[in-house]
Amino acid sequence: MYAALDEENNLIYAQQLQSPSGRYVCPKCQQPVIVKMSKKQKYYFAHLEACQLAGRAMKRQGESQQHQAVKTLLAQGYGGAQIEYWLDTIQQQVDVWYATEPPMILEFQKSKINEEILQKRHQAYRTVTPYVYWFGDNAEWQRSKLSKWQKQLLYYHHSYGYHGYAVDISMQEIIIYTHLPIIYCAESWHCCQTVISEMKQLPSVLTSSPLPNATKLHYRTKRDVQPNRLRQSLMQAELYFPFLNGLRKQGVTLYDLPEWVFAHTWECLLIATPTWQLFGLVWLYLYRQAPNDCITFEELKEQLNVLVEQQQIQLLSMPLVNKDKIDDLTQALIQCFAYFGHLERKEKNVWFVKHD
Repeated sequence: MYAALDEENNLIYAQQLQSPSGRYVCPKCQQPVIVKMSKKQKYYFAHLEACQLAGRAMKRQGESQQHQAVKTLLAQGYGGAQIEYWLDTIQQQVDVWYATEPPMILEFQKSKINEEILQKRHQAYRTVTPYVYWFGDNAEWQRSKLSKWQKQLLYYHHSYGYHGYAVDISMQEIIIYTHLPIIYCAESWHCCQTVISEMKQLPSVLTSSPLPNATKLHYRTKRDVQPNRLRQSLMQAELYFPFLNGLRKQGVTLYDLPEWVFAHTWECLLIATPTWQLFGLVWLYLYRQAPNDCITFEELKEQLNVLVEQQQIQLLSMPLVNKDKIDDLTQALIQCFAYFGHLERKEKNVWFVKHD
């Protein structure tokens, strides 16, 4: 991008820049842009997010009104809060800034953005303060199945596990969803929630461990899952032909996999691969072991790493989570397969393999 507007609304051409500083916006969408250096050592302007074209103006106006309302609500959490605060050190604007010690950055992100953009913005904010909070729209949390976008806005904390932040603008509330299960069945699962109605409590609650006044939340939906019909539908889907062919080469079909794999709508927080495929690959690994042989946590973890390297399992990109997801996935799978009788604990981190 060769030109942008400066703080005095003057059109500035990138080639005119000598020592860039200050704030610039896109002439088309009025979104912040930053100054970057090309490989040929020439300045140019770049969007923080994709430019919003005029054809999307109507949608943008509605989102903008909600966005402004959310920023106003979040700003009530701190007396000295500043809305649309410009951070010159990283050439970025944040939705809400609390001048606490250390500072806090609060971002509301209703519209989906590229995961790379999310990660870059988050990392840039983290160079300013460790307290960076991304809030989604609470409407997303009314469904029993978490969307890919919800998962990308998740955090991890050692006290309350995988969790996410949401704003209910109609109720003027902040909701924190915690203890999210790594593997769950969409028909029925539990997590915890902390509801903040008094905005002045927001800074202290966000940094609390454990979170105060957490209550149990039960997601429940009526869905008639028929295992055989589901198997047939998967076997007819061209998308899954490579996976099914891989099973056949090892003398296995979907009808050999345990019934429980297809009796529920299984979901996993940490992978982009369908969860039934993950279960099938893990079951096949256990099936190869002799009855009452033992496997360890590390052995199953290593097997999952191999499956990831072979691209049979794809881990989900979670830009706000900074930890080894394979460890958590291994533990969740052990708990699941032990629950259905395929593993029996021998001692710490060691399990007997049980065949039907």
